[in-house]
Amino acid sequence: MPVLLSSISLFGKALFYTQFGMASNITITYTKSIALAVLSILEQIDFPGILVIVDTDFDALEGKGFSSPNVLYTDTHDPETMLIKSPALEKVLGEFGSENKIEQFKQDTGKDVRSILLESGLPIGYLRWVSSQNGYSLKFEGLDFSKFLDKEKLTIGESKLTKTVKDKSQRQDIPNEQIKSSIQKLKRGNHDRGTSAATMT
Repeated sequence: MPVLLSSISLFGKALFYTQFGMASNITITYTKSIALAVLSILEQIDFPGILVIVDTDFDALEGKGFSSPNVLYTDTHDPETMLIKSPALEKVLGEFGSENKIEQFKQDTGKDVRSILLESGLPIGYLRWVSSQNGYSLKFEGLDFSKFLDKEKLTIGESKLTKTVKDKSQRQDIPNEQIKSSIQKLKRGNHDRGTSAATMT
């Protein structure tokens, strides 16, 4: 069966090949819009047996979506957040982490690693969402996390994050207060509660 993926990562590739098999005819379109446009064309000619897999991104939060039985959305924002939400996270920590350090981290923060990762990702998620809604075209790939991440507590300095992203994107023209106000408006929707945190980050 032909399968179209809007984007892929190392984890995502492993996940989808596990689900559909190495023999599946998988094509990566790199953008959701292209994947859905191709699907629309194929559905018009009644092409049999096509599946399109796309990242949910912010669609669930904005009430958007492509209505078709041939479209499969990720359960959360993307495959990486699916990993954080799944039992696979414990396996990764068990393989690469120190049990003593993880336990000490839990005692120091009063939270488990999954909760900390989701909470730490929220500032980036909100900034990406604001960029998407306002057409800021901010760039997030290849960010130097050392400029805004506290490695001991795994917390993010939001002002430092905004500056880092604006500098990388060459968008110093966007007022910080404008970004902050837009983020606060989104936060009033309580999108960072429960499972929505993984949907947004």
